[in-house]
Amino acid sequence: MDFNPETLFTNDLASDSRVATTLEQWEKNGFIDPPTICLCHQFENKLSISDGRHRTKLTYLLGAKQIPIAIHNSSVDTIRKIIELIPT
Repeated sequence: MDFNPETLFTNDLASDSRVATTLEQWEKNGFIDPPTICLCHQFENKLSISDGRHRTKLTYLLGAKQIPIAIHNSSVDTIRKIIELIPT
């Protein structure tokens, strides 16, 4: 599946539904799970979004400078070397 971070809606019913549902939750100040970030297995020192691409794209298009993310405990130290992690 192609993933264009510049386009909010794609005319794909499943994808557009996820975007609309997330926007609705944010509008209601509802809880939204943070995207899950992992190490990319194809490229060294690169990260991948294993869950939450639509949530990540929304925060990017809405202009957020930082967002909460989920990281598996076993990857925290390695990911911390790639990006700045701010404890919550």
